[in-house]
Amino acid sequence: MKIEKKVVDKDFIKKWRERGVNPILASILFRRGFSTDEELINMIEPRFENIESPFIFTNLEKVCKRIESAIENSEKIVLFGDKDVDGTSSTAILYNFLKSINKDLDILWYVPLKNEFYGLNSNKFGEWKKRNITLCIALDCGITNIYEVKTLKKIGIDSIIIDHHKPLDIVPAEALIINPKCENIEFSDIPACGVTFLVIYGLLFFRSSFYNREIALIYYDKDTIKLDIYKNLLLEKSLKIEAIDELDSINADLFFICLKNHSEYENIKSKTEKKLKMLDFSYIDGSLVDSMESPSLKAKIVLFNYLLSHVEGLEQAKEDFLPLVALGVMADIMPVASVNRIFTKLGFEYLRQKKLPNILALAKKISIDLEFVDTNDVSWVINPILNSSGRLGEANITVKFLLNDNESINFINNLITNNEQRKHKGDEAFNIFKPNIEDNINEYGGSLTFFFSDKIYKGITGIIANRIAKETNIPSIVAVVEGDYIVGSIRVSKELDTHVVDFLESADEIFDEFGGHKRAAGFRFHKKNMENFVAFLKKSASMLKSSACENLNINIDAEIPLQYLNTNLFALVGILEPFGEANKKPLFFTKDIKVSSYNKMGQDKKHLKIFFMLESGGQISAILWGKANEFEKIHHDDNFYDIVYEMEINKYNGQFIPQLKIVEMIFNGNTI
Repeated sequence: MKIEKKVVDKDFIKKWRERGVNPILASILFRRGFSTDEELINMIEPRFENIESPFIFTNLEKVCKRIESAIENSEKIVLFGDKDVDGTSSTAILYNFLKSINKDLDILWYVPLKNEFYGLNSNKFGEWKKRNITLCIALDCGITNIYEVKTLKKIGIDSIIIDHHKPLDIVPAEALIINPKCENIEFSDIPACGVTFLVIYGLLFFRSSFYNREIALIYYDKDTIKLDIYKNLLLEKSLKIEAIDELDSINADLFFICLKNHSEYENIKSKTEKKLKMLDFSYIDGSLVDSMESPSLKAKIVLFNYLLSHVEGLEQAKEDFLPLVALGVMADIMPVASVNRIFTKLGFEYLRQKKLPNILALAKKISIDLEFVDTNDVSWVINPILNSSGRLGEANITVKFLLNDNESINFINNLITNNEQRKHKGDEAFNIFKPNIEDNINEYGGSLTFFFSDKIYKGITGIIANRIAKETNIPSIVAVVEGDYIVGSIRVSKELDTHVVDFLESADEIFDEFGGHKRAAGFRFHKKNMENFVAFLKKSASMLKSSACENLNINIDAEIPLQYLNTNLFALVGILEPFGEANKKPLFFTKDIKVSSYNKMGQDKKHLKIFFMLESGGQISAILWGKANEFEKIHHDDNFYDIVYEMEINKYNGQFIPQLKIVEMIFNGNTI
C-alpha cells in the first residue's frame, strides 16, 4: 500500500497563513481543489451574500410574476412533490412560504402515496380541474413529465417546474422551468429544496424596492476608482473611473460607495452631483473577507449585505427554511461545495439555534442535542427517519411533520415507527439477495449486480441497491413487480465515468420513464421488456466503470507528524463540518506511533478501542473496526505503527470525547 498526497503550493499556504488560516486547513482545501478567494471563503467562512443570484435562472422573473399573479388573484394552487427528504422538504418549504405571504391562499399539496409513480400523476388532473386549480408547481420532479404538462395546459392549468434532475433531450415546453441542469451555470448539483429556496429568495427580492433597479457600486482598486453595475444581484458591467465627476454621466438608479474613511467620503461626495450612499467596510474587519485580494468581491459582499438586510422576509426565510435545505443537501448526497456549502453551513447554524419546534421535538425524542448536531446525526439518524415514511408509501406524514404547524409534532411517533419498519423490511430484502451476490456479479461480468423479486416492497429498492453497492463496490440495480410493470433503482457507491441517467438513456426504448442523479436513479418499464432489459445490462454493463484506477493507494489530505497530533486538531477539522460529497471528513496520516493499551469491543469482540501514546506524554483514543484478531496476531508493546485515520467526536452519555477512527493500520509496511 502506498500513501499518496497531492503536492501543495507553498506560496498558497504562506498567503493564507498570513491571513490567519491554519496551514493544515489550507493544505486540506488546496488538495481538494479549493484555491480561489471565494472558494476558501465558502469553505471556511460561508456567507449568504456569496450565494449566486437566483436571477441567473432564465425563467425566474416569469416565475415570480406568475406566482405573484396567483397570489393577487387568489388562485388555487397545487404543489406536487416527491416522496423523499428532498421532495417532501421542498413541498413543505414552498407551502409554508406561500402561506406566510397570504394565510388565506387555497393551496393543495400532494406527494406520491403507496404504489403511486414518481412525478406528475395524470390521474389527479380531473380532481384538480374540478377544484378550479389554475397553477401546478412541481417540486423535485416534472422535468421528464412532457405529456403530463401538455395535458395540464390543455385543461387550463399552468405549470411551474422546480427540479434538479437531469433532463432528457426535450423538456416540457409548456412549463416555466427552474432547473440548474437546464441552465449554463458552473455549479448545477443543487437539490430541489435548494432550488426551491433560491426561488423564494428571488421572489422576495422581486417584491423589494431593489428589483430591476440598476445599482452602481464604487470602490477603490489600489489607486484606481472602479464602478460595477448590478441589476437583480447580477453583474451587468464594470468600468474604470478616471475622476469622480465622471459619475455624473453614469446612468444608474442607486449609487453606493465602499470606503472605510468617512472624511474621504465627504470629499468624494462634494465632487459629483450623484447622491452617494456610503457602505461601511468596518463590519468585515478581522474576517477572511477583509483579507481577500479582490477589491471587487470584497465590495460586492458589503453591498449585498446591505441590500439583503433590506429585503423584507429574507431573514425569516433563512431561519425557517435553510435547516431543511441542509437536510435535503445531505439526504440527496449532493456535493457540499459552492452554494450547497453555504446552505449546509448556515442551515446547521440555524438548526443549532433550536428555533424550529418540529425538528427540536424530533431531536429530543431521539436523544440528539441540536446545539451540537453534526453530520453523523443528520446523515445516519435524522434523515433516515424523515425518509422512511416515503419509502413505505406514506410521504404525506413527512410533509405534515415538516410543515412545522401546531400539528407537526403529532407525527413524530409515526415517523419513528415507519423507520423501524423500513429497517426490518430492508434487512429481510437484503437477506433474500445476499447468498447470490457473488454469482450475480459473475453473471454481469463483474461490472454491476441486478436483483429482481416480487417479494420485496417497491419503496426500499433504492435502500437495498445502495447497501449491495457498498458491499460489492460496484453499481447495483434492484427491481420489483408492480402490476404490469417493473420498477427499480440503481445506486453507485463511487465515482463513475458514466452518469447513470445516461446509462439508462442508452436504452430509452425499454423504459416508460426514468430519471435521477449521477449516482442514483429510478426507472419503470413494462414487464414484457424484462428480457430486453437483462440483455441490455449484460451488453452495456462495462459502461459503468470507475473513474479512478483500481489500486491500493490511499490519498490523504494531510500528514500529521506525531509531535503535532493533539486534540486541538479536532477543532480545526470541525471548521469543515458539515461533511458530505466533495467535502469528506479529512483523511490524515501519522507515522511511528505506539500503542499504550487496547480493549476488545462488541459482542463478538472483533473491534478495538486503542490508546495511542502522544509525544506530550498524554494519549489519544482510537477505534479500529473488525480487525481485533489481526491486530493481536502481530502486536507487541515495542511496535511502531503508521496509521491512516479520520478525527471524530464520540458523543456518549452527554460527554464529547475526541477520538481517531482508524481507516488503515500499518506495521512493517503491511496493512493489519
